[in-house]
Amino acid sequence: MIKVHISTVDGGAQEWVEPDSFYETYRSLYAAGVQGKQLIDQLISDDWAAPPVWLSLEGTLDNGIRVKEHIPYR
Repeated sequence: MIKVHISTVDGGAQEWVEPDSFYETYRSLYAAGVQGKQLIDQLISDDWAAPPVWLSLEGTLDNGIRVKEHIPYR
């Protein structure tokens, strides 16, 4: 399971858990050259009341691989 954390420009934060497939989707988008704002918008949403400053992914996949990613929203 992957813990997803978003910090927003208004000082807010959101945190939730996603399955391993969420991380696999992230890796596919990243490998295709999608980064920053476009990556976060495609991975989660492009409809933000207060846009994110960054997104982080952290956890351990079912196969034991540790994940720790920090994605700035720019």
